[in-house]
Formats: sequence, structure tokens, C-alpha cells
Amino acid sequence: MDYNVHCGTIIGGHINLGNAKAVMAQLHNSIKTHSFDFISLNEPYHLDNRIINIPINYSIVQSQDSPKAAIVIKANYNSQLIYANEELVIIMSQFHHQNTIIASIYCPPSNNIDNNLDVLKNFIIKYANLPFIILGDFNAKSRIWGQRDLDERGSKLLSFCHQMDINIENGPNTPPTYSSSRGDSWVDLLITKNINDNINMIVSAEITNSDHNMLFVHYDPPGSMSPNTSKVLLWSIDWLKIKVRIANIIGGNLILDNLTTNELNTKLNSIQELIFQAASKKPANQLNSNSKKKSSFSWTRELQIKRSKTRALRRLFQKEKDPNFRQIKKLQFKHCQASYKKLILITKRSKFKEFINSITNNSLFGNNLKIISSKKKRCPIRKPIINAQGIPSKTIDESNSELLNYHFPWFNNISNSIGIYSQDDFNQFTMQEIEAIILSIKPNKAVGVDGLPGELIKEIFFANKKWFVELFNILVGRGIFPVLWKIARVVLIGKEGKNLDHPSHFRPICILPCWGKILDKLISD
Repeated sequence: MDYNVHCGTIIGGHINLGNAKAVMAQLHNSIKTHSFDFISLNEPYHLDNRIINIPINYSIVQSQDSPKAAIVIKANYNSQLIYANEELVIIMSQFHHQNTIIASIYCPPSNNIDNNLDVLKNFIIKYANLPFIILGDFNAKSRIWGQRDLDERGSKLLSFCHQMDINIENGPNTPPTYSSSRGDSWVDLLITKNINDNINMIVSAEITNSDHNMLFVHYDPPGSMSPNTSKVLLWSIDWLKIKVRIANIIGGNLILDNLTTNELNTKLNSIQELIFQAASKKPANQLNSNSKKKSSFSWTRELQIKRSKTRALRRLFQKEKDPNFRQIKKLQFKHCQASYKKLILITKRSKFKEFINSITNNSLFGNNLKIISSKKKRCPIRKPIINAQGIPSKTIDESNSELLNYHFPWFNNISNSIGIYSQDDFNQFTMQEIEAIILSIKPNKAVGVDGLPGELIKEIFFANKKWFVELFNILVGRGIFPVLWKIARVVLIGKEGKNLDHPSHFRPICILPCWGKILDKLISD
């Protein structure tokens, strides 16, 4: 079955895992294969109340005790927890700048369905104008969404949907969502509100290791796509080609001194976008490959050499025809192989100790900084932020405003201009001064919203030093700080031991574009 969708479509899913460990392993592969934006889970397997086997770049939203419902969502989405108990989890997420409510619900056949529906009803009323996506195993039957006669739970669910003016996307011809030796059933449902025709659902036929089939949800949210938040990957750059591309881009934008401030801002934005697109193009030998494979953290150059030697001895042993020499070469190969296996164990142990020491830090800020910067740490979903009046935020936008206003308060007396200076009012920067700052840029530093790393800025400088120096002299001489260079990527680090529901429980880090750092250093020095 083809699950390909057009760019901008949000891919969701739902499955009842039956509390089986084997299903969780299969789910891990499915999430990676289909690159779900979010997925609703019912009856997930968990250890010590923690759901396992979820890719690290996803956030898990669940109750603290015995979760029977959960939502897994990509960590790069702006999401906020609304409600969570054992059988019902509700979050708000922003898709293309549109707030959307996602709910995962599980109604056990032995429990009363009314309790969960009453809780869900309150939030549907509270967020009446927002799109709702509700996924879950309701254990309810009706010929409206399946081929089973209406039962009491189905009657209650139909009454609830009619009262709340919400739609059941499953139809009478929908394939069964549950298949076992006891028969088929249609218990997993997709229910929506304020979605219109922007959503469709497919019951997957792929193997899940569960009695339940997986539901695929394709959602096209209204509004524009999110701005680019990606970055240039240095390992994917063909440096010879990018040098030529940068030289061509700069060569086509040499004249800067006759431009107005707005024209200069537009020109710089265009140049940055062209460079980003040029650097983001993968070399031909990588176009058909998957992501770059990373070696294990315990793999070393010494192990690589030892492995090559072991393989070489094995080839010599296998090629040898003379019985006497074959026995000698077999002993040499076996001895080297045993030495290689022993070295693997020793290296694994030592590297693991190094890893443990690297994440052990008595500095509170140091630990939190590692959590933010490391790709091996799971990002938790944010809670509603309580404002100065003690009222929790209702939407993600309210939470963002509260956090930013607290950490970055507005000033009333702000000058929009520092004036225009003549060439005699300041000494222009020399090529040596700017080159010294360029060479001081540290590698592998976090990139700003432009996505251009410091290594690429260096290449821009060396592609046309005269143009680069002229650009910064024009900016300082005319009192211009380009708008794009002032936009910071704000990372909020939660303080250890805090509930993370108040702005004071976070530490902010601002990551500016490398261009802005260079201009700031020139001015301050």
C-alpha cells in the first residue's frame, strides 16, 4: 500500500499494542519507516510506568501511573500538555502555525465509557473553535463504523458525537481494526471536529505483531508551512562545488552601496537563502542513500585496524591449499580473531565508562546544557505556564508569550536608529581585522535560524574577501543591523527539580546567526 503524501501533510497514526513487548519493537521500526509526526498508543508496554522502545527524537506524553493511553509526537513540534490520566491523554500542537488538539483515549471493555467521554466533553467545549483529532480504542460497536450491530457503548458514543457535533471518520466499509482467531471487530476509531475535508484515514494491512491493525491519518492543516528550521549538514557538503556556487552567488550581488536599508535587508536575505539552498544539495553519490551511518561510540581506529588484519588472515587461510601451511595460517587467524574479540570487550567497557563520566557533572547548568544539546536525550513536552495572576495558559501562543515576556521584557525607550555616519566618523574595518574574527569562529557551534554554520561563513569570506569587508563597513557606516541577523533561536532549559509550569523555572539561551555574531564583535571591539 502506498502511504506517500504531498509535502506539508501531517502523518499521524494509532494502534492498540496489547501491552506486548514484541509489538513495541515492531512499532519502533514503523515509526522510523513512515516518519510519523504523531501517533496515538493504547495499552503500550511499559517498565516502571515508562513506555519503552520509542525513537529518541520523539516526545512521549503519558500519565505517571500505569499508562493505557499515550501520544508520541516529534520533539521539534511546539506542543503543550492539556490533560493526562491513565486512559486519556490530550495535547495541543502547532501544525503550520495552526493550534490543533490531539487526544488518545482507551475505553476498556470492563469500564464505564461515560467517565472518559465526560472528561473529553469538557475539553471539546473549552477549545470549541480549534481542530480536534481524537484517536482511540472505544470498544464500541455500530454499523455506522463497522459490521457489528449497535451495542450499549456504541449507542452512548453516537449520542456523544451528536451532542458535541463531531464526526466519526470510520465508515461501514472500513476494514476491521481488530482481527484475531475470535473474529474481526471495528473498535479503533478516528473522531474529528473542525477539520472539514482536510483529513483521511487508512487501516493498514501491514504486520504489527498485534491483534489490532494500525490506523494511518493524513491531515492537511490550514495555514502556511512552518519557516525553515533546518540546518546545513557539514558532512553532506561537496566543498569543491559549494566554493564555486558561493563565488557565483556573491559575484551576482556585488553592488551594495547604492541600496536602501530595506533593499539591503532583502538582498542579504536572498543571498543567505541561495547559499542555504546551494549547501543543502546533496552530492550525487549521496542522493540515493539514506542518512549517513554513524559508528558506534565504542568503535575506534585501533579496532578498525585489528578487524582488517583479522579478515586478511582469514582470506589467506581460506585460500591456502597446502595442508601444512593451511594449519599454520588457521592458527594465526584464530589467534588474531581471539585477540580482536578480546579488544572489542575491553574497548566497550572503557568507552562506556568514559560515556558515564561525560554525563556526570556536579554543575546544574552543565547537566541541563548537555540535555539540550545532546541528541541522545528525550525532550519532554511542555506544561501550561502559570502567569503572574496564577492563571495557567490555555494555548501554546499564550505560553510562548508568557515565557518571552518574562525573560525578555520590553523597554519603552527604544531608538530605532543609531544615525548615519560619514566615512570620516569612524575608521573602516580592515581585511585583517575581519579575517581575525572569521578565523576565531569555533567549529561545530550551534547555528541560528539561518541554518548556516560558521564553517560555511568562513567559505563565504574566502570566496570574496573584498565584498565581505565592504558589506560590514556599509552596515556599520549606515547604522544597519540586518533584521534576519537579530532573530534569535531561543532554547529554554528547565531547572532541575522544578515543575516547569512557571517562567522562572526555565533558563533561556539565545542562539544568533553567525553573521550577527561577527557584526556584534566588530562593533564591540
